[in-house]
Amino acid sequence: MSASPACPLSACPPSVREDDPEAGTTLVELLVVLALMALIALVVGQGLDTVRRMSPLAGRIDAAAETALVHDHLMRSVGEALADLPLAGAAPFDGTQAAMRFLAPSDPVLEVDGIQRVTLSLAAAPNGLDLVETRGVARGDLAIDAALPGETRTVLLRGIRAARFAYADAPLEGEGEGEPDWRPEWHARGLSPALVRVEVEFLPKDSRRFAPLLIHPAASTAVADKRSRR
Repeated sequence: MSASPACPLSACPPSVREDDPEAGTTLVELLVVLALMALIALVVGQGLDTVRRMSPLAGRIDAAAETALVHDHLMRSVGEALADLPLAGAAPFDGTQAAMRFLAPSDPVLEVDGIQRVTLSLAAAPNGLDLVETRGVARGDLAIDAALPGETRTVLLRGIRAARFAYADAPLEGEGEGEPDWRPEWHARGLSPALVRVEVEFLPKDSRRFAPLLIHPAASTAVADKRSRR
């Protein structure tokens, strides 16, 4: 006589129903799940590794693009420095090693018509220094050191270690073309420097690079022509 089950078949929990094909997970199913999880982990790991390797490259590309934009902007802005105005006369150009101020035409797209007073200077920042450009509509007396209403302030480069400006005059007729005579300061009305040199130094761990920039203000050519004809 066979022993009767401990509970009726209809009332037994799934673990007791040994003849139920869906009772629990088979070894094959468990191995398939583990294989899929291992494959997903492998794909995700490779993706993260690729992102880690690409991040420094993307940072260098962004840094190079930033400094290239500042290069182009300074070439255009300083290159348009005015030396002579048709109605107001001689325009001032004032420069030191840490700051530069001059008059330039307004940007036809972003600014109203008129003459802009442009100031390039250094400002203290939480992490080093900032290279800042300030622009405002010049007053009728062309004062170059007074505050202007409605000036706009733009940070060109953030977190730099230092920036230096230098100025060189055009050689007089007969002096030949040698090494420019660089000066740490320039203070004149109606006479722009023939060359302006801009050097930027970054902090040690900064990946940005800024090649020394030589700018030839267009107004200095006209002034040099007048001097040569005298």
